[in-house]
Formats: sequence, structure tokens, C-alpha cells
Amino acid sequence: EAEIVENVIDLRTTGIRGISIFLNDSLIDLDRDVRVVWNGKPVERCSIEGGRDGTVVRLPATFARTLDGMFDRRLLSIRQSRMYGWIFPVALEQIGIPGASTNSTDTTRTAPPK
Repeated sequence: EAEIVENVIDLRTTGIRGISIFLNDSLIDLDRDVRVVWNGKPVERCSIEGGRDGTVVRLPATFARTLDGMFDRRLLSIRQSRMYGWIFPVALEQIGIPGASTNSTDTTRTAPPK
């Protein structure tokens, strides 16, 4: 379950160790600091892509919108798949549950927030 209020993405899950979140300006204000809270604990960092390169970002943060970031991600390349319904300017990736070890991140399942 996910809820976005005042640029805070509040996630409540069970049985999930890692996720990716796809964002656009109709979901959240990307020009303001974005915060992620997972099961009541703030997420401190995530990975974002600008093309094929991942960059670790400390949260809260603002996010730039780039064409390469939108169309050519490592996990989902819009250019290759032609899945144009999945055009999101920002993808927060490799988000692990706060307090878990770094090897517990599983980003094989991805879905847009509600």
C-alpha cells in the first residue's frame, strides 16, 4: 500500500525486501524534496539512473528529469521495449527496507505507485 502526502511517499508492505518507485509530476512535486517512509521508517538512500549509470542519492532529495533517464533504464528500457505507458521521468531504485542489510535488496519486481 502506498500513499503520497506533501511529497512524502509512505509505503506499508509485508514480505517485500526491496522495490523501485516510478515517479512523475502528476504523482509528486519533483522540484521539492522527496521523502520515502517504509513501514514507519525513513529511507535514507536510493539509486537513480541517468541513462545506464546508477547514482546513489541521499533522501530527501529533488530529482532532475532527463530524456535518457526516462527512456533507457537498466531495469526497463522504454527504447527497447516500446512500453510507452511506462514513461516516468524519475525512477527511485534499489530501495531496501530501512534497517535491513545491504544484500537484502531485491529489485526484481517493479510497479508504479497507486
